[in-house]
Amino acid sequence: MGLVLGTETARSGANSLTEHIRQTLMASLGATVDDWYEISETHGRDYMTVSAPALQGRLIGDLAALKAALPENPQLWSVACRLSALEAMALTSMGDKTAGDRWWRTARLAGSRSGDVEVNSWLLGREAFRAAHEGADPLAVLRMAEDVEAVEAHAARGWAFARLGDRSAATEAVASAHRALDRLPITSQPTMYQMPTWRLGLAESRVFALLGDTRSMWSALSDVPPDMAEWVAQREICIALAESVGGDRPSGLARADAALSMLPEVRQVSVVRNLAREVALVERPE
Repeated sequence: MGLVLGTETARSGANSLTEHIRQTLMASLGATVDDWYEISETHGRDYMTVSAPALQGRLIGDLAALKAALPENPQLWSVACRLSALEAMALTSMGDKTAGDRWWRTARLAGSRSGDVEVNSWLLGREAFRAAHEGADPLAVLRMAEDVEAVEAHAARGWAFARLGDRSAATEAVASAHRALDRLPITSQPTMYQMPTWRLGLAESRVFALLGDTRSMWSALSDVPPDMAEWVAQREICIALAESVGGDRPSGLARADAALSMLPEVRQVSVVRNLAREVALVERPE
């Protein structure tokens, strides 16, 4: 055991040294705006498949290097906004919500400094949608998503209205999310910067599960890419939620527990755990 721990410690130290050297080089070589946008896009794609701890380590290194480039390239504030938001999500996923909230604030400040309307719309929608997966009050989510014309903002509103029992408003919010998605170009690779159809399907199925509309829930669900393990688990938990709301609480709880257990611990992020908790919180029928 001592040899294993020693090896892990040595590897961690070597990785830290390597990362420090990379950061120094990035700052010294004067990476261009295009370089930083490419780095940002890579992180957006990696978020879909890389574990939160691994991604968080990469992000903090690039944020440190980006800091040195900002004074000479103010157009990089939009990159800072995106990377700060990913850092916020990664930290929250790992259970450190306090640190995550601080990075959300940093992301909002960077977005405001950037003046980039598209990035700010994405950020506000992403924050509202994430709050809907982190146990936030539905009314608070509605305030966060108000007047934000982004796919995830509409999806977040759909969840909030469903939690409040307003079927008409929830259904209209989901329809607005689909209309917003239809206006966007199709992406070649899944990225956290744009909600693909299958992720919107997951969000929609959760809304209908909460409303007790099992038929619409199944209609909304679509296949999830097999390498997106956390979203595969979310799909199962949406089904579990529908079962629990529909009155078969034991089956819903068992399915949610099975979905969690199929993930290694490092992948059991806060979003997935909170979805499973939502199943457990469904009230027993009288």
